[in-house]
Amino acid sequence: MVKLLRIVLVLLLLGVVGYIAGKPLLIAWMMSVPETPFEETSLPPAPDYNNEETWAALPWTEDGADWLPANGGYIDAQADARVDVFFVYPTAAFYGDYWVAGLDNLLHNMTVNYGSLPQHVTAFNGAGKIYAPFYRSVRMPIWGAEDRGSMHKATALAYSDVRRAFEHYLEHWNEGRPFIIASHSQGTLHTIRLLREMVEGKPLAEQFVAGYLIGNTIADVPWFEQIPLCESAEQIGCFVTWNTLLEGGDPYHWVGEKGLDSVYCVNPLSWRADEEYVDKSVNQGSIPMASYRVLFKDNGPLSSNVVGARCGPEGMVWIKERPAISGYTAALFENGYGYHTYDINFYFDSIRNNAKLRASEYFKAQEAK
Repeated sequence: MVKLLRIVLVLLLLGVVGYIAGKPLLIAWMMSVPETPFEETSLPPAPDYNNEETWAALPWTEDGADWLPANGGYIDAQADARVDVFFVYPTAAFYGDYWVAGLDNLLHNMTVNYGSLPQHVTAFNGAGKIYAPFYRSVRMPIWGAEDRGSMHKATALAYSDVRRAFEHYLEHWNEGRPFIIASHSQGTLHTIRLLREMVEGKPLAEQFVAGYLIGNTIADVPWFEQIPLCESAEQIGCFVTWNTLLEGGDPYHWVGEKGLDSVYCVNPLSWRADEEYVDKSVNQGSIPMASYRVLFKDNGPLSSNVVGARCGPEGMVWIKERPAISGYTAALFENGYGYHTYDINFYFDSIRNNAKLRASEYFKAQEAK
C-alpha cells in the first residue's frame, strides 16, 4: 500500500512538473498564427448543409440545444414552437496552427456540442425551433494577427458558411415562419452582416422577430439603417446586444480599440437601453460556464440572484461584484474583469423569458394587421 502511494505521488509530481514546464509551449501553440498567408494554406472543405451532420442543432435531432438545467422547471418547447431560432455560435477553435477550423476538428466540435449549445442556445428552446449550423470558424488568436488581410479573408470564409447555412434553412425548412437570429461573440460578427445583407429592407424583414446579437462590437456604426435597437422588452423587429464587465474593468477592447467612444447596450434584465441599474434580486436564473453535468445532458445548476446589470455610458453591461457562488471564474478576460464568456449564462432565465415574450408579441402584431 505504501509502495502504491509512493508511485501515485511520484506520478502526480511528474504531472505537475510536466504541466509547469509545458505550459509556455502549450500557450504558444494555442496563440500561434500561421506564417503562411490565408490564400496559400490548405483550407478545410466547405460544409454541405444538405447533410444533417453539418448542423450542430436541428429541431428533430437529439443535441445539446435540448438540454436544460434540471432544477429550472424549464420545458424544451421546440416540438410545438411557432417561431424558429437561427443561432450562430462563438469562437470554438483555440489550439493549433490554422486560420479556420474544419468540421473534422474534434476540439472545435466538442466546444460547440458541450459548451455553446447547452449553455447558450438552450436559452432559446422555450421560444423556437433551434437551427444551429457548424461552420469553419476563425481560430481565437487570428483576431490579433498582424496579417490583417488574411484575418479578414478568414472571417469572410466563416461568414460565407453561415450565409449558405441560412439560405439552406430558408429554402428547406422555414416555410414562411417567423424567426429569431441569435449569436454570441464571433457569431455576432457574422449575424450582423447576415441581417444587413438578407433581412434589412428585404421581404424577410416581415418574418424577423428580433436579434439577440450578444458579445461583440464592430467599428462601422450604426450597424443597421432600418433595424432599431430594442427599447423595451416587448418590442419586435429590433436587436439587443451587450458585453459584460466587472466594475473597475477596462472597456477599451470593446470600445476604444474599435475607434469608438461608445457602443450599443441593452440591459438584459430590464430590456431597456438606458443606464438604470437593475439589482441582482431581479435576476432569477444564471448557469455556470462549465459543469460536469453536461456529460449527463444537464446544464445545471440554475442559480438566482447571481449578478445585476447596468449599461454604462460607454455601452458596457457592468456588474457590481463577482458572483458569490462557484462556477463563474473560468475563462475571464481583461485581467479578470471581463465576463465575456458569461454574457448569456448570467442572464439565462431573463433571455429565455424575453425570447418567449417577443415571439408572443410578434403574433399579436400579425393578428392586429
